[in-house]
Formats: sequence, C-alpha cells, structure tokens
Amino acid sequence: MFIGCLIILIVVLFSFFFILEETAKPFQEAENVAVTIAKQYVDLNDIIQVEIYNGSQTYYSVIGRNQDGQELLVLVPQQSSDIYVYDMANGISKEKAEQIAKENGADQVEKSTLGYEKNRAIWEVKAGRTYYLIDFETSQLLEKEGI
Repeated sequence: MFIGCLIILIVVLFSFFFILEETAKPFQEAENVAVTIAKQYVDLNDIIQVEIYNGSQTYYSVIGRNQDGQELLVLVPQQSSDIYVYDMANGISKEKAEQIAKENGADQVEKSTLGYEKNRAIWEVKAGRTYYLIDFETSQLLEKEGI
C-alpha cells in the first residue's frame, strides 16, 4: 500500500514538473528570439536582464552592455519590427521610478517593468491594483491606472 502511494505521488510530481516545463517553453523561446534580435541590432555582448511588458502592445525589454561597457535598453516588440534603443544612463532608475510612484500614492510596490507606451520608453510600476506609467527619460508621471 505504501509503495503504491509512493509511486502515484512520484508520477504526479513528475507530471506536474513536465507540464510546467512544457508550458514555459513558448515564453522562453520568444525571450530567446528577443535577445537574439537585440544582440544583432545593437551588438550587445552581455545581457543583464530580460523582462516582458504587456501594455497596449507586448514588448521584451532587454538590458545589456555593448563592447564599450555602455548599458543599453533595447525594446523589442512582439508583433512589429520597430525596435527602440535607449542609453540607460539617460533615463531614470527603477528605484527612482518606484519613488515617483510612491510620491503619487503607491503603497507597496510589487513590480517595475520597462516598456513602451505613448511613443516613449516608460517604467510601469505596479502597486496593489494600480499601475503607474512613468516616462523613462523625463521622470514625468504619464498615467495612473487603477483596476
């Protein structure tokens, strides 16, 4: 009886992890394509971070360094060929974006993601059920959206 239950438990756990891995594959493949495009477009040598932004359009935000050590943000859209490149030194940091959101009513920040909205690079700061869109270059609060 014990061995039968143990075998069933092992099969269930194996199945769970297999399904989890299979469902993550499309996202990982899309992320890999975005990184490849970013590397080709701006010759990034070192990838620091990759995130997905789901706004009016889906973008992959790829942060990396070129051969000169310059830290760049490359925004790769999921469905178009318009790629946007920004020097990270010319924009505000994640911490600054979160501070601006807090100054405008955010309590506990859950997530901050770089994206592209309103023809500009933005930080999307999520706090509770509210999203704060902050201009990456000017630090201006563009929009505060509550769900």
